[in-house]
Amino acid sequence: MGCPGRTACRYFSDFSLIKGRGGRLGINYRVETQEQAVAELSSRVFSHANDEINNDEKSYLRGKIFQGD
Repeated sequence: MGCPGRTACRYFSDFSLIKGRGGRLGINYRVETQEQAVAELSSRVFSHANDEINNDEKSYLRGKIFQGD
């Protein structure tokens, strides 16, 4: 996945589970950005009882100008 013809790209991912049970939830993000790119990964989970939540987010920021949140 890329941004053909553009000098800067933006990737945004947002996941929310605020109300209700998560049960068994696994979140696994891998993002690799190039020069002049922005990557935002956001997860908000409310867990209770015996829920099992695993969150693994990785952002590989390559190039000279980038931003990762």
